[in-house]
Amino acid sequence: MESPMAPDLGSDKIVHDPSFIRILSTPKNSPIMCSTDLTSKVISAEYGGTVSNGWVTLEFPPWALNEDTEITIEMPDPNQLMVDLSPHGIQFNKPVVLTLELQGTDAAGQAQMTHLIWFNENMEWWEIMDGAGMSDANHSKSYLNHFSKY
Repeated sequence: MESPMAPDLGSDKIVHDPSFIRILSTPKNSPIMCSTDLTSKVISAEYGGTVSNGWVTLEFPPWALNEDTEITIEMPDPNQLMVDLSPHGIQFNKPVVLTLELQGTDAAGQAQMTHLIWFNENMEWWEIMDGAGMSDANHSKSYLNHFSKY
């Protein structure tokens, strides 16, 4: 797969001042069990698999990866639904589904009005991703072809 291409500066896909979803404090007995720390898991190339930290879930179909790979989810700010996925820059043979849990955030119930954006390091700007996928009220789902900061 080729690297993502940068849009021109006048494109409506560039986000100059992103506003990230805020994570709200949750009561001690909340059913939402999430970690903003580093989460990682080895995903089988042959069988695929899932890795999740409670806020972010990644679903790999079989053969999305060329080889068994350790996948890492890191949220650098525990108050924002921003995520850095590793190995950084990896390209997939098949789309990987990224699901963001919005229950417990300031965007709860509004998944269909959110946009997934990724940081284009080559151009040093944020870009709106095409085609958010199968979202429902509290789960924003998108297809990924590569890893970056989202």
